[in-house]
Amino acid sequence: MKKLILILLTALLLTSCGKPPKGTPILDGLAEIDKFIEVCNEHSGSTEQLKKIFADKMMHSGGIIHIPENAAFNICSREDMTSDLIYSLSGNRFTTVREFYLTYIKDDVYISPDGKNWVVIYNNPLKNKGKKYFEGRYNIKHNYDETACRLNTNYTVAINLFDETSIPYTKTKFDSRKVMNLSDLVGQTIWTQDEKHFETIMREVILHIPAGTIFDANGIIDGNIFRCDVSDDINVTMHRAVYLYSDMLPAMSLDNKSWSISILNIKLKFNIHVTVENERTLMYQFDNTADIDIKE
Repeated sequence: MKKLILILLTALLLTSCGKPPKGTPILDGLAEIDKFIEVCNEHSGSTEQLKKIFADKMMHSGGIIHIPENAAFNICSREDMTSDLIYSLSGNRFTTVREFYLTYIKDDVYISPDGKNWVVIYNNPLKNKGKKYFEGRYNIKHNYDETACRLNTNYTVAINLFDETSIPYTKTKFDSRKVMNLSDLVGQTIWTQDEKHFETIMREVILHIPAGTIFDANGIIDGNIFRCDVSDDINVTMHRAVYLYSDMLPAMSLDNKSWSISILNIKLKFNIHVTVENERTLMYQFDNTADIDIKE
């Protein structure tokens, strides 16, 4: 019976066009995002409530969300909160408060506060269900410039260990692996990924991340719908208009005429690598494309 229900739901997803009913109001997409950010701010720190808010919005858009061509989003960070683990700095950077150790078994990440007691974060998210290692707080200042069709956001984030006394440490041992410091790897790429391959030196060694390490990033994501430039600020510009609608099933259109969830085709090409800039800085660099094609 469960298999039959799953087949029926899959068939519904693949055949439904998701077209909004006639007379559905068209909403200013940037204004809707601006309001949604404020709702999320009110529930900062409440993970379960945020999940419910996101799920409700994904299932019920309340109208046709219109994001026009040339609409822009500016995202920048600020240092306004601290934590016992990681928090944001200005320039879209983050810093560590305490040391920790990283290593991999296949595609699963192992993290330790002391190089002896390890927790595992699985590549398969279903294996992480019910496990809570971290908790985050954030605040997003936001301003919608309707005349310029631009949404400006300024965020601060602090990530803490949830409850160190209740962390379920694994019994896995890495006694045979060499511990390497960032100072041993300056100028080297320690993590790479594209559409087909993922490689990291951390499958062979344990990487020691000292307190005060800065995580930085730069790169671009470009495509036929939008371009995103990441450096000190994150700037997103729409190449063309997008229309979004959801009433149980999400749908998208590029012209407010042809709607579909089944003919939406996202083609991703990415090249990501993490390099040790110096003994206190890791740089995340990427050059990605994301093309979205809706065939009539």
